[in-house]
Amino acid sequence: MGKEGRVDTPLWMREMPFWIMDWMPNDNPDADPIPISIRPEKEDYSRDSWYKNPFLLRERLGVPFGYHVYNWHWIPFNNDYPHYFPTKEGFAEGVKIMEQNGIHVMPYINGRIWDTKDRRDQDYQFSGKAMQGAVKKESGELSLETYASHEPDGSLVKLATMCPSSYVWKKTIEDIVKKLFSKCNVSAIYIDQVAAAWSNLTMYNFAAVNTFRRGKMEAKLVEINGVQKISINGDNIELYTNEEYLIDNGCVNLEFKPDEMKLFVMIPNK
Repeated sequence: MGKEGRVDTPLWMREMPFWIMDWMPNDNPDADPIPISIRPEKEDYSRDSWYKNPFLLRERLGVPFGYHVYNWHWIPFNNDYPHYFPTKEGFAEGVKIMEQNGIHVMPYINGRIWDTKDRRDQDYQFSGKAMQGAVKKESGELSLETYASHEPDGSLVKLATMCPSSYVWKKTIEDIVKKLFSKCNVSAIYIDQVAAAWSNLTMYNFAAVNTFRRGKMEAKLVEINGVQKISINGDNIELYTNEEYLIDNGCVNLEFKPDEMKLFVMIPNK
């Protein structure tokens, strides 16, 4: 932390005088006319108002600002997640106009849930790809949530909570973020629910995965949050983090005993 907050926060964001929020109108016939999870109906509902109104505001005030934009994806809001692409027609073009004129665009994505029927009323990739990384209750059932979004038959969309440490979910979020930055040239991305949603504990399914039962394995991870390497050797798992963490907290040791099918985690009491 520096005198003006986090030093890894871009200067443009730290100096931002204010933010606005709006959403793109729905084009998808499966979507509700108004995404009621976001806000009530607004008076100006023209197709291009989502970027023309902020542009007019920028001209009149003469200062840059941030723009938190929702509903930019073709899929309905809170439906068919996480298949955000393709975008709505004109999204990238509108972003380009605003970014060139001092409006920093930050689109919304959800960082926590996957629709169990992720292509209209069909199971597109959930069972075949996502279920392995979804949170399971102690009973083995999925941890499901519903919001004010509906399937084509009128039933509520059932969204599965994803385990944030699962490879499939981390890779999915990574791909979405990279595509938004590289293809749409946005300034930032808002990843919802990651720090604000309630906790759903994951019950590990040892019958489905044998990662911890291998005799010897070493995996090098991309450095994220200071983690440099995980070394798994026989029954012992050692987690190496950055030097600062080791000095402050001591080593974090994980021990796995396959005969007892339990994972023991020893964390410094601090």
